[in-house]
Amino acid sequence: MYGAYSSVQTADYGSATCALGADGHVECRWWNDPVAPPTPTSTFVQIDTGSSFACGLASTGAITCWGSDAYGELGAPSGSFGAVSAGEQHACALALDGSVTCWGTQTFGENAPQVGPFAQISAGYVQTCGITTAGDAVCWGDPHWGSPPTGTFKQISVGFLFVCALRTDGTAACWGDEQNWVTQPSGTFKRISAGGAMMCGIRDDDTLACFGAQRWMGENQPPPNVDENAPPPGTFADVSAGNDFVCAVSMSGLVWCWGSNAVQPL
Repeated sequence: MYGAYSSVQTADYGSATCALGADGHVECRWWNDPVAPPTPTSTFVQIDTGSSFACGLASTGAITCWGSDAYGELGAPSGSFGAVSAGEQHACALALDGSVTCWGTQTFGENAPQVGPFAQISAGYVQTCGITTAGDAVCWGDPHWGSPPTGTFKQISVGFLFVCALRTDGTAACWGDEQNWVTQPSGTFKRISAGGAMMCGIRDDDTLACFGAQRWMGENQPPPNVDENAPPPGTFADVSAGNDFVCAVSMSGLVWCWGSNAVQPL
């Protein structure tokens, strides 16, 4: 991936990684996929990636999904929406009135209708979570992940069997079946992203920090550090934690990824 990008999305449990260009175009890499599905040539204002599919939100509010349709992942509803979030084999869209519509697999009720209104949503492995307009964290789907903590939140991110949420004071909390893999993050953040077994966040000064398991060399080491306790160099505009690697967009628009592969820009 070359050029100037505004955001990047990696799947917590699959092969898809897509970056959104500053001009709205999308580029995707499908790791370990011998036949890469075609990427739409239209432009988007927001994107997200699932296990083997991706979805994009156009400036008109319309949603387009591409990739695998094995579980109905490409069955995006018609209408105008404010955000889209892709999980492993399902996706959810946030309407302008705060209601949520989901499609794809329905293994544990991750697509079950919810009473909103919501300000933000995050579709994950077999669970979906959202932040209500009152700031409450609400999750539905697989019940084995535990309940969200009390407090007022502004962002939530569903990883692989765990969830992390960002409080209004900038602190983060994580919970779930694999919370022993994710050390409770310290400090404050602007944005967080939960991945396969770790959480990464952009701090108030736009630097990066990652917490949790390091299943692959460098997974918790923002580029080009070899010491995970050293402050990461540079400033970043977006970060997305995947299954065993992390990608981030620098303030200059360059996409960097590190973890199970060599540290390199895509």
